Amino acid sequence: MRREPDRVRVRSCARSVRAKQRLGSRRGQLTRSQCFRHRGAIAAGDDSAPSDREQLSLWRCVERDDPFHRRPRQSGRAKHESARVPFRFRPVEGPSGDRAKTALGQRRSPCPSRARRKRERGPVSRVLRPVPSTEPLIRNISDTARWVAVYRARETERPDALFRDPYARRLAGKRGEEIAAAMDARSRADWPFPIRTYLFDSLIAEHVRGGGDRVVNLAAGLDARPYRMDLPPSLEWIEVDLPEILDYKEGILAAERPRCALRRVRLDLANREARRDLFADLGRDARNALIVTEGLIIYLTREQASALAEDLAAPPGFKRWVLDLASPGLRKMLVRQFGTLLDEARAPLRFSPDEGPAVFEPQGWHPVEARSYVKWAARKGRLNPVMRLLALLPESKGRQGSRPWAAACLLERRVP
Repeated sequence: MRREPDRVRVRSCARSVRAKQRLGSRRGQLTRSQCFRHRGAIAAGDDSAPSDREQLSLWRCVERDDPFHRRPRQSGRAKHESARVPFRFRPVEGPSGDRAKTALGQRRSPCPSRARRKRERGPVSRVLRPVPSTEPLIRNISDTARWVAVYRARETERPDALFRDPYARRLAGKRGEEIAAAMDARSRADWPFPIRTYLFDSLIAEHVRGGGDRVVNLAAGLDARPYRMDLPPSLEWIEVDLPEILDYKEGILAAERPRCALRRVRLDLANREARRDLFADLGRDARNALIVTEGLIIYLTREQASALAEDLAAPPGFKRWVLDLASPGLRKMLVRQFGTLLDEARAPLRFSPDEGPAVFEPQGWHPVEARSYVKWAARKGRLNPVMRLLALLPESKGRQGSRPWAAACLLERRVP
């Protein structure tokens, strides 16, 4: 059947009836030139021209009914302007009496779960944007604690939250919201931090139930576990970090009461002699202490991480160690996304051992368990469909190599 070269058949639908009435008396027939008129060519106040909404309906009909159709050859600005005409739109209510408007450029989310996640993040995280300033958005490594606190606050506000941290929003503050907004613009994957927090909570709770008498949290940042977790009053919790971040947290939580014995130690962990003295003091009278280094190891060089593992293995009371490890493949991915901001804060991502959880065996720390973030995120329903498929793939228990992998690892000190 021969197709007319200058006309296309437009499918009858409710959205195109009004356009047909405006553009001609021939039912179902429209010239190509009328179909190809984009919004930049329609004069304001021209009642004979179709509205944006009608015109976009015609675009759909043309593309649907004429699979061999090609747009006219254009160049320069006209080419780029026509290429920007979208195919999915969200109607926006205008003043009374105005014709229906369309918010061009505002696409509907094709994934219902993505739209649901956006609603669950809350209005603050969507509205706030980084404020222009002469100083870097992330000033130092302590600012990363404010960033992570935002993700704990978002998880807490979910109806199906994995944990509750009622202090996270206050601890993050306005600067934490600004940092999170900048990071959201680079990556929309916000599930790793809540999953990491959940896994660390689980490993700490299991150790305490198993008879642990002390928890030593190195680079504690804005962690509020002594206030929010179900801990026995007899447990002693030690927080170690820089004076500035601990002073800030102490001021925010001044009116709150921890659920166990809490002690804060202001110390720069980069000072090896000072930390050795502290570890010797904390490990002397502890029977079954757990070391926690959440979000610390990845910022160290290999030499610094090995030295820390060696120092932690010296006190006899330090029995187990919970830390997070990332593969070289994941570190490269994170550097592409956030490397510039972290470099400005002099906090580059460095440590991602090929050996995986067995990296500190020479220092006496042997892997007991590694809980993969992606596997647990799939169990808890935090992944999109593509990531759920990737979570079905088997993982290596040893070397991880170039594949993106991260886990909360439990190590045990074994004396030869």
